[in-house]
Amino acid sequence: MIRSILDKHTLVLSQFYKNYRQNIVYHILTFLFLFILLTLIKKYSDKWVFQTDAVKVLSRPFSQALLISLVFGFFFYSQGPTIILVTERILIMILLLRLLPATISDRNRWLIYGFASLHFLQQLHLLSFEMTMIQRLYMLFLSVLALILIIRMLQYYNRNVITIDNRLFTLFVGLMRITIGILIIAIISNIIGNVSLTEQLNYGVMTSIFAAIGLTISVHILNALFITLLYSRYANYLRIVQKKRDTIEQTLSRILKTIAVLFWASLVLNGYGLYEPLFDLAVAIFNIRFTLGSFEISPGDILLIALTIWLSYWISKFIRFILEGDVLSRIKLPRGVPATISKLSHYLILGFGVMIALSMAGFDLTKFAFIAGALGVGIGFGLQNVVNNFVSGLILVFERPIQIGDVVELENLLGVVKKIGIRASMIRTFAGAEVIVPNGNLISNTVINWTLSDKFRRIEISVGVAYGTDPVKVLALLKELTTDHEDILKKPEPQVLFMGFGESSLDFELRFWTTNFETWLIIKSELTLAVHEALKKANIEIPFPQRDLHVKSARGLTNLQFPDGKTTATKKNPGKKNGTPDK
Repeated sequence: MIRSILDKHTLVLSQFYKNYRQNIVYHILTFLFLFILLTLIKKYSDKWVFQTDAVKVLSRPFSQALLISLVFGFFFYSQGPTIILVTERILIMILLLRLLPATISDRNRWLIYGFASLHFLQQLHLLSFEMTMIQRLYMLFLSVLALILIIRMLQYYNRNVITIDNRLFTLFVGLMRITIGILIIAIISNIIGNVSLTEQLNYGVMTSIFAAIGLTISVHILNALFITLLYSRYANYLRIVQKKRDTIEQTLSRILKTIAVLFWASLVLNGYGLYEPLFDLAVAIFNIRFTLGSFEISPGDILLIALTIWLSYWISKFIRFILEGDVLSRIKLPRGVPATISKLSHYLILGFGVMIALSMAGFDLTKFAFIAGALGVGIGFGLQNVVNNFVSGLILVFERPIQIGDVVELENLLGVVKKIGIRASMIRTFAGAEVIVPNGNLISNTVINWTLSDKFRRIEISVGVAYGTDPVKVLALLKELTTDHEDILKKPEPQVLFMGFGESSLDFELRFWTTNFETWLIIKSELTLAVHEALKKANIEIPFPQRDLHVKSARGLTNLQFPDGKTTATKKNPGKKNGTPDK
């Protein structure tokens, strides 16, 4: 029997070589190119890449080149025979185990090696051409072995012997609990003689396990390669990489995991023979059309519109990320123009995406424009504030009277503009509160923008000294205080003014400018303290308010009579009496 199987596979390989001789040559050349490229990267990694743990993934260029070329083998062989597919899967598993990341602990590696061995035994079973009793017993052995291995894994997981802190692994463990039931059904089916069901369930279980292990290791390897690329010296020339390296790394990791999960789900469905039936069912459901007046729409159209708008949003977000992080920062533009360009590109891409979505769904855009115009009248009356705020937002974007980062004062609100949105803007007060202000209020009301043209700020400090003090001496003393402080600008020149004669003091005012708008209160506090110390050192008194009280007697009135009948005598020669200070 073994001799017969070998002869058949030899014939199949011979026919395969004749049909794909040229593709085999291209495949080998692809492998050699990848091998040379990865070898050069490894050789010059100390010059090209900053030393990180991820650089260790470059240590085995031969295995990496062979793995990549095998993974993309379906481009060269569209309909390869079973022996080619089995050989390719076995080689991929061996290479994945060889490139197993060092971050996986030794006590967790046995799990991967166990499932890899199970997959190897399953692939050997696929090489047979006909079902015999030996093959049935072999399948029963695989089912029992897989059941024991999964139960053992779950026991270790519950005892925290396996400690892989990963959401994907948690999902894998949950699915393995379902797989136990599937394996029990496969064992029962094998015993009662339903061989086709047993073979399908076994193949689905092995495919899901192999795909999970292979994709997990592949994600580790690809993630390490991307990190290595991000930490290369050439990538470091990009400002967006310098500023947002961690964000880019996390985003790439999430994208890789999402793609791996979707790919794994398709492989599992295909392994259980459910992919094509479910695909045909989904196509049938999405093609059901509903008539709404003169319009026809289907769930597929709705899904297409949603996907197109979602894709437009993420494309817009990516382009804004590139523009704000690297492109616009290299161009000298007036303050606020980069934000305007970024927001305008966002609106244009979203609008373009909506138009494409509607046209792809089969909407007649001329009819849609007529309906949109009719609805616009109703929206204009019913949503006046919303439309007003939207138009005000466009005015803020193009006219730029208020920009992100400006310090604005609106009625009793003082804070920094953090966001200018479509309907409203967000202002963060200096007390830490985030206030949502409709854009219409920023356009229709009087807004004080402290930092529109520049961040200059004039600071005034009022000073009062006692009567009898030499004003010239005070002016010189206050002027001297402005020469030593580093935050005070020399131009415009600080001014010390004699403001006049107050009720209890000679009034002066110290005026100066600073560019440190964020810390102007601290600067004012420091100068006020310096003024107090200088006046104290010069023995110049800072008075408090005083009042003089004069009591005079009325001629001809010698006695004052109170309501209770008592009288008191008044002094005929009243004197002057100073009042006590006001408190």
